[in-house]
Amino acid sequence: MPCARGWPPLFMIHFTRSGRGLVPLPLAFCGLSFAFGYQFYRMAPFEGVAYLMFSAAFGVTLLLPYLADRYLGLRWQGLSRSLVFPLALVASEYLASFNPFGTWGSIAYSQYEHLTLLQVLSVRGLYGITFLMGWFASVTVALWEARFAIPRARGEWAAFALCWCAVLLYGGGRLALFPPRSATIRVASITRPDESRFPYPPSANLNNRVMMGEPLTEAETAQRRGIYIGLPLAVFDIGHRPSLDDKLVMIDAAGGVAWEYRKSEIPPGLEVTILSPSSGQLPVVATPFGRLGAAVAFDMDFPNFLLQAGRKHADLMVVPENEYPEIDPMHSRMALYRAVENGFNLLLHASQSLSLACDYQGRVYGLMDHYHASDRVLVAQLPTSGVSTIYSRSGYLFPWICIVGFGLLLLTRLLHGNARA
Repeated sequence: MPCARGWPPLFMIHFTRSGRGLVPLPLAFCGLSFAFGYQFYRMAPFEGVAYLMFSAAFGVTLLLPYLADRYLGLRWQGLSRSLVFPLALVASEYLASFNPFGTWGSIAYSQYEHLTLLQVLSVRGLYGITFLMGWFASVTVALWEARFAIPRARGEWAAFALCWCAVLLYGGGRLALFPPRSATIRVASITRPDESRFPYPPSANLNNRVMMGEPLTEAETAQRRGIYIGLPLAVFDIGHRPSLDDKLVMIDAAGGVAWEYRKSEIPPGLEVTILSPSSGQLPVVATPFGRLGAAVAFDMDFPNFLLQAGRKHADLMVVPENEYPEIDPMHSRMALYRAVENGFNLLLHASQSLSLACDYQGRVYGLMDHYHASDRVLVAQLPTSGVSTIYSRSGYLFPWICIVGFGLLLLTRLLHGNARA
């Protein structure tokens, strides 16, 4: 059962509800901060005291749903009490996503392997999975507190089971009845081999002609084979700040430039000082094989930003990344969520990580592990058409419904407290 990965929150809910006074909460904060710090160790662009502060800050956001469940949940019983934790969990994750690291740390990413469950991304987005995992933990604690007497926890379990069955029926039906049926196109992701094994460096003549601005021959352009080539480039402007331009240049089949796109979301650390972000508009153009779009690396960690791809009806997104071993393969798996959310097919090129090609339902058509592939070439056939999703049209409607629902519970609790006073 995919939601079984909700066991850790389950035990934490039971722990924070037990005991008297404030003793469980500081211990829970320490445990959550340590777990987060251990999981993401060496993934963040800083270490030492700064990393401890970073882990503690996330520990606060992780603790808030348990704090709400312990004190706000005392007002209710049954189904209402079981909803406090998942509503607070979604609210906390959503508000925390406005930090410079985006959606890193969301528990929903743990469900990468469960394709049927991932289809809910096309309706509710990332936070639909977060809600289900939180609700599973909450209703299981209710059964635990009822000493596993099912009739005493019948209401909340019936509601959860009904919702869970609906999710599985939707996901299974979408996969079985509405798979991609369009024509396919051959795509490839190529990572340059190590310099010591690079057999065919550019000739001196070609280098000189490029530097002098002379035209290339037909054999040296995409025009020769009628293909589109995406070139991730690092362009240095020595003596200026910012000094580096991180861009993706797309060469069309006629040999012209379809677009030049710079990364929009810049991660904290060194890149902030040397890179300037783009205007924030994802490029999407019509081609003979569908609407082709692009994003770069860290852009994919921000679902709200990637909504542009869904609303511009992108059929295929090309995304280059240059990673490091500590986030392999987590970051690549996170990108797959954006494809299902927005209904586009995805070619993700990840140097020093896991490259993948997947369709808009999350089926993986090809993988290339930078550290195990000798040629570092990924070739796959991807559908040429994407789909429009409910999520791409409604955006962050679901987390806002959860925030409003949690706010109403909090207001009711406050009003009830004042009335008793």
